[in-house]
Amino acid sequence: MELLAIAILGVHFIVVLTLSRFRINMIVSFNGMWFIMALLRWLNLCNFYEIEIRTYWILVLGVVCFNIGYILLFRLRGISFVGIKIESRSVVNEPILFGVMIVHTVINIIYASRMVPFILSGYSLGQIRAIFQGYDDSVRFYTGQGMHRAWSYFVSPWIMVFTCVIIYSLFSKRRFRISVYVLYIVDMVAYMLYTASRATIFNIMIFAFVYFFVYFDEINQKKKFYFYIAIFMILAIVLILTYMSFGNRKVGVYKAFKGLGSLYVYASGPISLLDMFIKDADKREITTYGAAAFYPIIRIINAFRVVLGMKKSDICLFVEKILNQKEVFRYVAPKVYFNAYGTLFYELYLDFRWVGIIVGCIFYGGMTYRIEQVWFKRKDSERKMILGGLFAVSFVYSIVRWHFSFMPYILCFIYAFFLCNRIKFTITNNS
Repeated sequence: MELLAIAILGVHFIVVLTLSRFRINMIVSFNGMWFIMALLRWLNLCNFYEIEIRTYWILVLGVVCFNIGYILLFRLRGISFVGIKIESRSVVNEPILFGVMIVHTVINIIYASRMVPFILSGYSLGQIRAIFQGYDDSVRFYTGQGMHRAWSYFVSPWIMVFTCVIIYSLFSKRRFRISVYVLYIVDMVAYMLYTASRATIFNIMIFAFVYFFVYFDEINQKKKFYFYIAIFMILAIVLILTYMSFGNRKVGVYKAFKGLGSLYVYASGPISLLDMFIKDADKREITTYGAAAFYPIIRIINAFRVVLGMKKSDICLFVEKILNQKEVFRYVAPKVYFNAYGTLFYELYLDFRWVGIIVGCIFYGGMTYRIEQVWFKRKDSERKMILGGLFAVSFVYSIVRWHFSFMPYILCFIYAFFLCNRIKFTITNNS
């Protein structure tokens, strides 16, 4: 039965690849990613613990529903009312971008200064990451809740927005003052000093891929060659950081697997974690009725409650507790454990079980079509191009979670929306 599920995923991948004329796009990437992950998990090269067959069928259902949404949903080309078509035009406000970047850089330098003594003492990248993420109980990086919230609600979302905007400008015709690019580099260096974040480097590659394919026909061969070299270098950096960050760990995924072996676990292990998470949800009879998939909305409403002097809502505390349990390390194979990677299907399953996966993936596929086939093809709004790039990030992080349940990610969209605030309206008669 596992082979049948994998075969269905493979057929869908081949069909969408053929229909796309063998060009890489979002639907091809989504189908290919889950087919490869399911195949790698079935190969079981690291003696994974057995999982239920329904976990494979959850993957099949999610991919099929995504394809249905992509093909059928949100195919309207514009918003029309009685022969009147209204289109928005917006561009990145450079003065605001530069001003926020200055504040962001100052905060990152302050944070980085706290990590410099450990770097000078010869701490490895893995130890730096452990200190920053709070896994090292002997060292406290954050001095208080305010410092932690500043990172979660300001520093983390804006570094992704900055990266998206900068990469977009490199592929499009939009250019900023040289001071913006220099400040971004300083900001990124400071950020990397105390986070040792591979994800941030990986985000650069994601945005580069997105805008490379969006502007593919407008890029000359020489620039394409440089792009391939740059991507190869970024991948090499990610692999090196992965090895350096975790090579000194005594336990965990890297005791048995290092280098490419650890990447295999990352590519196949999330399916095992998904199996564990949904079993736990069923055993404890946990259903969140939309609160898991749209947790940031609950958080925002709860923030207003706290400001008004009210206590945190019970539903917010409950969902927060459930989602935080994903951070607990679990064994997926003998001597191999890791955490968090529950895939996008877990939050959808928590909300409405199979119905949640059907509705959520259909909507996700429809939004993907709208962004890729309308926003990216028109290229008529910098706001849409930036928001579309941020949306594409959710594809890669779908192996971790339903990324729209992640508060810093939702804040990226809010910040990017208001960053592009010069709006013009063009009204044309369709008749």
